[in-house]
Amino acid sequence: MARRLALELTSVEARALLLTVSETRVHVEKSLTLPLAAETEGADQPAVERRVVDFLTQNGISRVETLAVVGRADIELRLLSVPPSPDNELPNLVRFQAAGEFANLDADALLDYLPLDEPVAGQPRRVLAAVLKPGVKQRLEKICHDAKLTLNHIVLRSAASASLLLRQKPELRDACCLLVEILGRHVELAAVRHGRIVFLRHMLLSDNPEDVSDAAESLSSEIRRTRVVVANQENVETVEPIVFVRDDQRREALAQRLGDELGAPVLLIDPVPESPAAAGAVPFATANRDRFAALLGAVADDAAGRPPALDFMHPRQPPKAASRRNTYAAGALAAIVVVFGVMGLNWLQTSSLRKEIQQHQERLRDLERQVKEADEVIEASETVAGWFGNETVWIDELRWLSEQFPPAKDGRLTSLIAVSNERLRRMSLKGNVRREAVTELDRGLRDDRHRVAVERKTEVGTDAKYPIQFSSSVQILSP
Repeated sequence: MARRLALELTSVEARALLLTVSETRVHVEKSLTLPLAAETEGADQPAVERRVVDFLTQNGISRVETLAVVGRADIELRLLSVPPSPDNELPNLVRFQAAGEFANLDADALLDYLPLDEPVAGQPRRVLAAVLKPGVKQRLEKICHDAKLTLNHIVLRSAASASLLLRQKPELRDACCLLVEILGRHVELAAVRHGRIVFLRHMLLSDNPEDVSDAAESLSSEIRRTRVVVANQENVETVEPIVFVRDDQRREALAQRLGDELGAPVLLIDPVPESPAAAGAVPFATANRDRFAALLGAVADDAAGRPPALDFMHPRQPPKAASRRNTYAAGALAAIVVVFGVMGLNWLQTSSLRKEIQQHQERLRDLERQVKEADEVIEASETVAGWFGNETVWIDELRWLSEQFPPAKDGRLTSLIAVSNERLRRMSLKGNVRREAVTELDRGLRDDRHRVAVERKTEVGTDAKYPIQFSSSVQILSP
């Protein structure tokens, strides 16, 4: 059985769950909680990271494969609609569309997505796209490096909790339910339909809803609004049941109260039920039991070989194009092997096998004719490949322009005219930029395949945010 560590770092506390796992069994060795609220107020991030590393080291945790769990506050989330497309084309389409939906999305941003429906001919597709906020991955990698841990996955908390829910209640897979996770004042609401998260919210209440009646009323109002939004988005009649992660009698009383106020069925799940999957598990502290649901769900998915719904370490990628070079090399090698085999056989034959030798010689002539025909096919294919290689792929040029152009806070593009013919390939650009972004604009539009042929800049007083008006002509050189 292998050992796994699940780690979650929030602004309030750090949680660690050390388990021994197999495909059918999960054994909890340690469940640890480190309060961080007092440490993060006025403290620098390196000090917090060192405190977490020391905490793990003091508890004897090192040299373990690790899964990190991040919450809604650590990501940016958008519901996108993309043109009809098969699954293998979705990665490029989602990133292209996300460039216009997420602020300052750069080429290095960690973006993953979850398809919400199956491909249907002629129908647009919905995807839930998520981008990990800058610095989160670097922070987790620094902690794991210093603690001598191997970081394998960065998964979304609500997705891992939803996986645990569906593993315990498979009958909810066809329903549209609402998962409520209460972590003190922090609450995450996740709508789950057909086994996928379709909506996600994070809120900070004034107090713990289990302790203060006003906070419970605020939570009830937020759940009611969320159910209405999800019902409209998913075009369903109702969003139920409402599922809570069970903690203690206070949680059960709060869940029953909210269910009565909302007029909806309520379901409570135990993150570590009495089942073979958790046999031999050390008991959690009563107050912390619910806080480890996402960590346990993430490790259980990994142990079963099930890929996470969202994984920022290994986001969905387009399939790699098959190389034709290996095919050509194998064909040429096979022809050479056959030719030399036939020639060697000719040397070994005796005079009594002259008739058979003659047959092999005829076969050799046939093979030589086939090799010649194959050479002609290869020469023609190289000509076609050269023609395609000189073609301008405008979607790649638009991606290049989006990456090189200054971010939205520094400039905007008001006009783009693309021209492509036998003589030239050119993009004519017009727009406005800030004074500080002029140098970045000039440098960004030039590289080994692009040359600025015409460039004009004029200062105008009508736009205080972007006072410099520019007009540039970018010539695309042939590869």
